[in-house]
Amino acid sequence: MSMIVRHSNEMNNLKTGGLTEVELDLFITALFLLKNKKTDEITLPFSEFRNLAEIKGNHSDRLINNIKSMSKKLINMNQEITLPDGVIKIFNFFRTITIDPNNHTVNLAVNKDFQYLINDLVGNYTEYDLKHIVGLSSKYSKQLFKLLKQFDNNLINSKKFFKIKQDDFLERLNISSDIKAPDLSKLLKNMTIELQDYFFDLKLERLATNGKIAGRGRKSLYLKWTWENEAGMMRIVNKTYSKYTKEMKEERQELKKNKETKKVEKMVEDVEIIRENKATEDILEKNKISLSMDIMSNENLKMNEKLPWLSELSQINDVTEFLIFITKFEEFKKNKKY
Repeated sequence: MSMIVRHSNEMNNLKTGGLTEVELDLFITALFLLKNKKTDEITLPFSEFRNLAEIKGNHSDRLINNIKSMSKKLINMNQEITLPDGVIKIFNFFRTITIDPNNHTVNLAVNKDFQYLINDLVGNYTEYDLKHIVGLSSKYSKQLFKLLKQFDNNLINSKKFFKIKQDDFLERLNISSDIKAPDLSKLLKNMTIELQDYFFDLKLERLATNGKIAGRGRKSLYLKWTWENEAGMMRIVNKTYSKYTKEMKEERQELKKNKETKKVEKMVEDVEIIRENKATEDILEKNKISLSMDIMSNENLKMNEKLPWLSELSQINDVTEFLIFITKFEEFKKNKKY
């Protein structure tokens, strides 16, 4: 089940880089709960807060300390937003956070002047699945995930990208400006690799002053992440997995030839029934499109698992192959360990 977090793009400018991984998960979970309830104040049990944020263990004291630490850091970060008319507001996002150890509950109340950041959204908002972001392994990957998601739903007909000055990026993620070049390179690489499951063909470019890729020994001025939109994704799928598709096709032909399993024999019977009912190519194409959408939306499969199946499906031209494909795909999902 998807648990969509949705907030104004202005929220991405809040200073949350100083939060730990757990504190950031709690903060984002709070945004989800407040948005989901369409309110600016909510009271919930520790257990629900802990489960949604995927915090391990059942230690109330530890959870209380994490909530207290998150609250104090947010208060001391002097959040600042520049409104469209140029007015600058400095504020605390939460009006109050009340922790009740006796009843094992926490109350979250948003500053009413800024509840529009999560409610009554009209446009220019960021959205993502809560369990995707809390499942990431580092606070830096989580912060970058939010920034990339802001640009994931626009640029329909072109490659998507996010570009930022390196110094601004370090400040936003609370990374020391004195970090050594090799350590920064390693950190950026690890963040990018981890997010490749959520942004197709995600790549990082480090750009020099002239806008060209910074070579060895030249300091990068900008960081630019690029990833493919849906059209670009399908082009790469068909190109990258052509060899894989050929092998899968040979395997299908072998199955059809030898009828090695009862499942294949049953599929042949089904094909005859379909043919008797004069199934058309249009029906086949509609079923292929429907199955493609199911594969793409399957949250239990990573992108590198979806691609071979999508590529194979795109090459199917008759009902027999389609039924064989369905059987193999269902068997794959059944045997996959989640």
